[in-house]
Amino acid sequence: HILRNMELAAVLWNDRHADPSMHLFTNSAKAIAWAKAKAFSMDRHGDFREVSLSDSMRRAGWIYCVIYSCENDGLRVEMVTVDKDVA
Repeated sequence: HILRNMELAAVLWNDRHADPSMHLFTNSAKAIAWAKAKAFSMDRHGDFREVSLSDSMRRAGWIYCVIYSCENDGLRVEMVTVDKDVA
């Protein structure tokens, strides 16, 4: 299948007031820009902050994380590879 072994940037959106969602992009720059813009637009009280990634976050595949609320609602970007079981 054409998607097998394709690397995609996945934006995972976690907000305590909505169901989690995932948005896929063909490159990390677009994913990061989209996540940052969404977080900025959701910030209502000046809580927007880009997170400095820890070693464990990086090992887990995170490449970007942004928080937009005092409840730690936010978005993160990870690189994912479509495997044969999904494609």
